[in-house]
Amino acid sequence: MPEKVDYFVIGAGPAGVCAANILAGSGGKTVIAGKALGGSFCGDGRVVLNSLLYVSSLYDRYKQAMQFFAETPAAPAKIDFKRVKKYVDGVIARVRKAFSDELEENGAEFIEGSVEFIGKNKVLVKKADGSEEIYSFKKCLIASGSSGQKLDILSGAKSLNISTILNFETVPSSVVIIGGGLVGTEAATLFSRIGSKVTVVEKTDRILGGVDHTIVKKYEDALKKKDIDIVTGRTVQKIERIGQKYVILFEDGKLESEEVFVCIGRTPLIEGLNLENAGIFAEEGALRYYPDLKTDNPDIYLAGDVTGIRMHSGWAFHSAAIAAKNMLGSDVKYNSEAAPTILSADPEIACVGLTEEDAKKAGYECGVVKYTFGDMYRAAMPSVPPLFAKVVYNKTDRTFLGLHAIGRMAMDLVSAFSVVIQAGVTVDKAADFIYTSPVFRELISELAEKIK
Repeated sequence: MPEKVDYFVIGAGPAGVCAANILAGSGGKTVIAGKALGGSFCGDGRVVLNSLLYVSSLYDRYKQAMQFFAETPAAPAKIDFKRVKKYVDGVIARVRKAFSDELEENGAEFIEGSVEFIGKNKVLVKKADGSEEIYSFKKCLIASGSSGQKLDILSGAKSLNISTILNFETVPSSVVIIGGGLVGTEAATLFSRIGSKVTVVEKTDRILGGVDHTIVKKYEDALKKKDIDIVTGRTVQKIERIGQKYVILFEDGKLESEEVFVCIGRTPLIEGLNLENAGIFAEEGALRYYPDLKTDNPDIYLAGDVTGIRMHSGWAFHSAAIAAKNMLGSDVKYNSEAAPTILSADPEIACVGLTEEDAKKAGYECGVVKYTFGDMYRAAMPSVPPLFAKVVYNKTDRTFLGLHAIGRMAMDLVSAFSVVIQAGVTVDKAADFIYTSPVFRELISELAEKIK
């Protein structure tokens, strides 16, 4: 006989853990299953990349301090990758423990193993110890995460992702990043900081597709100042390992580098779930669902990367909360436009809402205000660029449609602005609020003055 539960959650990453905590907190019997606690978030995803970006930032600041303020030692300190790996492993362990503690506190049971549907309201769990168990559920959430897309053009070389850096012994002299999206450009920042010569290859005509074109232009200028090469409009035909280097072949040329990293995006991880047994179908790898995150099976919902909407933890937690509330009987709709996009790079980029181009396509009569905050208090930090923000607003009702920023404090600005956009606050009303951030206060004041 199958074990009966109220709620079954597939996937133990941020979305799955968040939803399981909400569901278990309601008093219903909740089971969450995944191949590893933390999922791809702790495997080859955001935890690893964020940890490496932090380490590279510290190292970059060390080099700047040695250049400007300290005597240069005979042998400058080098990156010790064994210690880096130990640090990253420690971060992963802490995240997993935090997830475990939360689940235990809320009364959710975690099972390590793989899951497949064997009916519309039944799953088979193949546990890590080799045993199997069948569960029947009232409601189910699929939060199985995503996996990095792979290239089928690697010859004599394995698919290379950011986690590979943990096995390095020395800093590579040159690195080619295949893919100019969010992860690819963050990877470029990482390697540039630790001393590699970096080239970013993007098959479309610009990097960071979907980010406002003005922000992208400023970011490209910043990358060039750091001697990072950008190659756009080029499709990689083949990657070969020859001796101690990689050769990246195009139709009309080639690049050579010591290391190559493939960062061409992520795809929903649904392989092996046997979704058709649950009455759920995918078209070209994308699952069909509705604004309440419900699938064609009314008892099964989606959250996190598997939705294909956003591939970051902010969306994972937000969508998980919506799905869990709806599984408990609410009727909440998601709004993906309100989900901020953050790029942890030099300089940092943060965006929320519609770009100017998207707002016009959507039929809005929109206005645009551009703003630069020099921040006199940071004048002693020449390496820190001023904040530039581009605000898109609706001329009809004077509400904000989007904010796109680059430079110091871009993330803080966008985090606050996402609340303003979701709340439908008008330009006039926003100017009446009291803000702790001088950037936000000046930006709102200038906007209100220009939009009069």
